[in-house]
Amino acid sequence: MGIDDETAVDELESYVRTLERCRNLAESTVTTKRSRLATYTRFYRDIHGRVNLVDRLGEPTPGRRD
Repeated sequence: MGIDDETAVDELESYVRTLERCRNLAESTVTTKRSRLATYTRFYRDIHGRVNLVDRLGEPTPGRRD
């Protein structure tokens, strides 16, 4: 089962493209990072349900200073 939140997919792809551009990564590294992000995203969904992942990523972590 794939990731069906189009906004999350767009944001994750944008992140991967930024990594690819800024770090000049090999295609195999980019593929691995994309696969891991998809795995983590599906795992998050399986635990927390169908929440807006993009909004959640923007929320501050309690006790953390960024």
